[in-house]
This record gives sequence, structure tokens and C-alpha cells, in this order.
Amino acid sequence: SSDWPIELIDNADCFDPDRIRLLSEMSAFGAAFFFALIVLIVSHTFTNLRKLSTISKRMREYHRAMTRTLVLQLAVPVMFTIFPISMCILVYFLNLDGTLIISICFVIIAMHS
Repeated sequence: SSDWPIELIDNADCFDPDRIRLLSEMSAFGAAFFFALIVLIVSHTFTNLRKLSTISKRMREYHRAMTRTLVLQLAVPVMFTIFPISMCILVYFLNLDGTLIISICFVIIAMHS
């Protein structure tokens, strides 16, 4: 309606790309920080297991195998949820025709469930 004030019409857009871009940048920084933290923890664990002489070689190998399993358990959600969502956000910000890309991402996310 032309009777509505201009300020109300200007604020009617609920989707602010700048806010989403800021959130995406913060999320990318947080993901990189936590990835580096995970790498440091895993390398520290492997180094300690290598140096530890109070447990048997078989027990050290068992702990290494369990640490590898935990890394795999971390990688699965990253590959099946975080990576596809990141790709969807990239498609939006690069203004690409993402019909096929987003469909594939949704299939990958559904596979995680």
C-alpha cells in the first residue's frame, strides 16, 4: 500500500546478506581454529604414545588405533554436514546457478542422517 511509511517498507527485508556474510566468516574462522586445535591434540596424543614407555607396545598400538577411530568419527560429520552446508553458502555468495550443486549437497546431508 502507498499509505505505509517508507521506513517500514525499507525495513521489510528480513534477509540481510551482510549479516549472513559476517556469520559465515566467523563460522569459517571458528572451524579453522577448532580444526587446528584438533590437529594439535591428535599430534600431542600420538607423540605422547610414542614416548610413553610404561605401557606395552600392544597397548600403545591399541591407543593409536582408538585415536584414529576418534579422528574418523570427527571426519564423518564434517564431510556429511559441514562441508555441504559450506558449499551451499558459497553458491549463494558467488551468485552461481546452484540448482545441481545444492541438490547434491542436500543428498549428502541426507546420507548422514
